[in-house]
Amino acid sequence: MSTSAGKPFYYPQGVTTPSPQLQAVLRWFDALIKHDIHALSDVLTDDYVHPILPQSLGLPTYDRAGFLEFVEKVLIPFMTQYEYTVLDALETPDRVMIHTAANGSTSTGHPYTSELLLVARVVQQADGEYRIQQMKEFVDAGMLVSGFFDAEMKRMESVRKVVSS
Repeated sequence: MSTSAGKPFYYPQGVTTPSPQLQAVLRWFDALIKHDIHALSDVLTDDYVHPILPQSLGLPTYDRAGFLEFVEKVLIPFMTQYEYTVLDALETPDRVMIHTAANGSTSTGHPYTSELLLVARVVQQADGEYRIQQMKEFVDAGMLVSGFFDAEMKRMESVRKVVSS
């Protein structure tokens, strides 16, 4: 287990020496947990792409700049206290698939649980460093269909209006 700013991240069971590819994906998670946009940016290639799946949900595909903006303006304000648990991790030489569960609370104090499947394409750079070129994110459809995300965004907006009054 690793902790960042009091927010735990549980590594895959049995992983004592993660591959360089898995290390890149774990740096991605760690940057999200720490709310560190610079560290997140450092682990992404310039041509990074982040599709949110399944396509039937009609959610966007982000390029690198769009994903970093989404994290900074939506995810960081939304997720305040949380932990990720890696349920499973599978690797090929250029792909890492991670099945995770997240538990936490939002900035307005509402608890949530979410389950994700992430498939990362990880590529070695000229300097030998591994970075993520693509992160396919299969989101927890139940959380979206339930309206939790939309309801929380409305609660956050209400709080902003009260604070700015």
